Amino acid sequence: MLGPARDAIVLIFWPPFDLGFIPSGEARLDAADSAQVRRAAERTADDRAALAEAAGFRSRSAAIEVSPTGKGIVEFADEHDASVIVLGSHGRPV
Repeated sequence: MLGPARDAIVLIFWPPFDLGFIPSGEARLDAADSAQVRRAAERTADDRAALAEAAGFRSRSAAIEVSPTGKGIVEFADEHDASVIVLGSHGRPV
């Protein structure tokens, strides 16, 4: 299912009024500024899509504000006819 030359959509999502992800690089942002959060999410998704490309996927990025999170991910996957959903770490230390 995850062999080379497959399509991948790298999705960054966050719940309203809560950042929900760690932006790429050393970026600092105001989580209350929805436009700033969206731009950071889009940049982060683009960075991760580049990693997917380097791994052999045809990829594109997306960023959405969604709540509840699980329902939003499933709806996004349905809208894009995804055959598999892979979740990764949000990047926070454990």
